Amino acid sequence: MIRSVIFSVLVSFIPWSALAQAPADAQRWKAVFRTIAEKNEPKLMVGDIDGFVAAIRSAVNDTDWVSQLVAGDAVYRASPLAAIPFHEAAAKLAAGEGMPQLELAFDYQRTGHCDRAIPAWEAADRLGVLTSPATAVAAYCFFRVGKIDEALALWSRVQWPRHRVSLDFALSEMAMGSLALEVHTKAYAEARAGDEKALGKLIENALDWRKDWWNTGVNPAALDAARELAKTIRPADVRLHRELDCASESSTAKDSASLLDVLRRHRFLIEDGELPKSSEVAKFLFARIDAMKAAPLGDLLDRHRSSLETRARSEDGDVAALEILAFLQAQARDYAGLKRSDELGWRRYHLAKFAASRLMSALNDKQEWSTRGETLLKEAIKDFPEQALLHKLRYEMFPPLPSERDRYLMEWLFAEYAGLSRSLSGIGIPTSTTLASVVLTLRKRREERLSPGSDRLAPT
Repeated sequence: MIRSVIFSVLVSFIPWSALAQAPADAQRWKAVFRTIAEKNEPKLMVGDIDGFVAAIRSAVNDTDWVSQLVAGDAVYRASPLAAIPFHEAAAKLAAGEGMPQLELAFDYQRTGHCDRAIPAWEAADRLGVLTSPATAVAAYCFFRVGKIDEALALWSRVQWPRHRVSLDFALSEMAMGSLALEVHTKAYAEARAGDEKALGKLIENALDWRKDWWNTGVNPAALDAARELAKTIRPADVRLHRELDCASESSTAKDSASLLDVLRRHRFLIEDGELPKSSEVAKFLFARIDAMKAAPLGDLLDRHRSSLETRARSEDGDVAALEILAFLQAQARDYAGLKRSDELGWRRYHLAKFAASRLMSALNDKQEWSTRGETLLKEAIKDFPEQALLHKLRYEMFPPLPSERDRYLMEWLFAEYAGLSRSLSGIGIPTSTTLASVVLTLRKRREERLSPGSDRLAPT
């Protein structure tokens, strides 16, 4: 089993130097749970979250708050909900310690309960354990429950942009939603029970495993687990086994020549090769071809367009096929086709990224934007209120009335917290830059009562 999975489970979100208890004691418990996690990692790879958590629990000292705290940190990436009882126990045992309250605040917020997180944030603040990044995370909860003045006061302590990188780490962690390990264990259990779509999700997640806020890649251990499960639940599906073998071999190809050799041997995609029946595998192979410039994407679009469209529009639906189609259309500059794919992804599959792409297509079409732009934008924001780009477009393209400015900014702020902006340099790393600007603008509007004609964002 690969070691990165273990370490991602055991990395605590908050620096252990902040512990009031002797660091040696914390380190001792971390070593204990690391050993247990390494021994029980196979349980996670086959969907046994309960078994993994039980193994951690068996070593906990029920009277030691540090033991409970570290145990919670050891399980939260596999199951955020499973961490809560450990951290609640730590908080009960050590009412005067800030770290249990801090971890509880993260737990509650991570699982979507800002109302429960607020008292924990307040306790952690009173006990002096809020770092600058944690303060930014806390501010979101106060914004979310309508405590605007308190939220702005918290943000003023963040020291942005001095601590921007660590702040981006903190906010990205909270915004990532279900982490790869959690997705894997859930999908594995569902696929083993006979859910075909879950098997596809399991494969897709293994081939695009999000390790942290910017790193994604193949997880060999998770892919091996998916391959073994496929052989168990679909022993006669030789085609799927061949597709997964192809994906595994393609993941280690060092250059375009070796990748093409793998695709030729398995007879997929290029030349007279077929489109894999697993669209999740196909999506991975297309991405590898693109990354290594192994074949012209326009030619691949011409060869596989019909099959991809049939899958995407089928009664059962196939999101991965639609994603491939839209990707190839964008690369081949087939904008008319891309517009149709975006409409399908938005209206039928209800995916925000397709709505955002559709809005950008309309923006680049002067006639459509002048006649339908505002209507499309309102529909998209209604469907996807946490898509920050849509709020940015609304604020800039259709400036709010003075009476609506605070509402527009608050809705945009929630969306920025939910997903963070993408780096202006185009490399795709999440950044809090736009978020900081929106918060600052909101604060100035409330504190200084800016004139109605001042619509620009505050400088960052």
